[in-house]
Amino acid sequence: MFAMYIKILSSLAFVPLRDVKKRFEQVVAVQHLELQPLAIYFERSYVGSSATEPIFPISFWDVYDREREGTPRPSNFVK
Repeated sequence: MFAMYIKILSSLAFVPLRDVKKRFEQVVAVQHLELQPLAIYFERSYVGSSATEPIFPISFWDVYDREREGTPRPSNFVK
């Protein structure tokens, strides 16, 4: 269960920017209680809440637009 939850959270990187918070809330709504500390960490670090901004802005780690455009994901890409 834990590994699947990690995969679900990491898949948020492939969601459009405008939908990340909504999808995160949907994931958190169906989580098991023992995964709550991880959800809190992920929210503080990567998603943010209505009252706080995340440590790492969603635009920093979201790759949805880059995937659609065919742009390489890593910032250190060399041709």
